Amino acid sequence: MIEFLWAMGPFLLPLLLLSVYGVGLILKKSWALRGAKPLGPATLARVLDGFAAGRAPGDLPAAHPVADLLAHASEGPSLLQARAQMHVLSLEERLSYLPALANIATLTGLFGTVCGMIGAFFSLRMGGGADPGALAGGLGQALVATALGLVTAIPSLTAHAIFQRKVQQVASQLEVVLAVLLAGEAQKDA
Repeated sequence: MIEFLWAMGPFLLPLLLLSVYGVGLILKKSWALRGAKPLGPATLARVLDGFAAGRAPGDLPAAHPVADLLAHASEGPSLLQARAQMHVLSLEERLSYLPALANIATLTGLFGTVCGMIGAFFSLRMGGGADPGALAGGLGQALVATALGLVTAIPSLTAHAIFQRKVQQVASQLEVVLAVLLAGEAQKDA
């Protein structure tokens, strides 16, 4: 198996590096988003009702973006908006790398596929007849390059979709909380 992968030549290393980077990025993003799980509708309603009654959001982790925004409710509207935007930017950090990584891995695998097919056809042309060993080597390189590109791209795109959905949900919840806080500030000023 190792010699089969080694036969891929220059396409093995970039695809392996992309794969390792993708796994690292997925793990890092999972770790970064662990404390920012979207709140359920009932939980968000309970938190907002508690805040309206003057109670602190007791059932939220202190590191959750909504809890942090509520903890700084006494700040001015500009600072609250900046704090909410800072949370969203933090959650979105490096999220766009995942689809780019998937595209690069897919295209690198495709390039390896094309080069493997070219090699297989050259071996047919040079040998005059069909040498099964030379033909299989080129076709094998083509298929392994495609497989490694897809093995990197599929998890990256899946993770991107999951992470993006979580970030959008938390951003929407931050918008709701920010609207409530800003409405409260407007009532105080009136």
